[in-house]
Amino acid sequence: MTQIKIFNYLIFILVIVLSVLLLIDYEFIKLSDSNTLEIVKKISDIVLVILVLFFIIDLFLKYRKSKNWKVFLKKNWFDIITLALIPVFSTVKMLKIMVSLIKKLKILK
Repeated sequence: MTQIKIFNYLIFILVIVLSVLLLIDYEFIKLSDSNTLEIVKKISDIVLVILVLFFIIDLFLKYRKSKNWKVFLKKNWFDIITLALIPVFSTVKMLKIMVSLIKKLKILK
């Protein structure tokens, strides 16, 4: 197997793991224990960082394999946009959690 194929499989697995972690609704699975919540958040942060690093390495390997940077951009534009949007979507997820916490605090008053 080539290096690019190995990274593609690793990225696929990490995307699935990260998707599951991000889609966990903490209230749905009744994670009221703050220790468990912190563990899930730390794991999802670690997986996100590893995923971004693998995306960067994958793009670098594809760039090295490419003869022309214009051809590289044409073939890999989706990967580049995806890499740029990962931090944006993780920030949106954090904002969603913050808004739900603020609503709960207002209800408690």
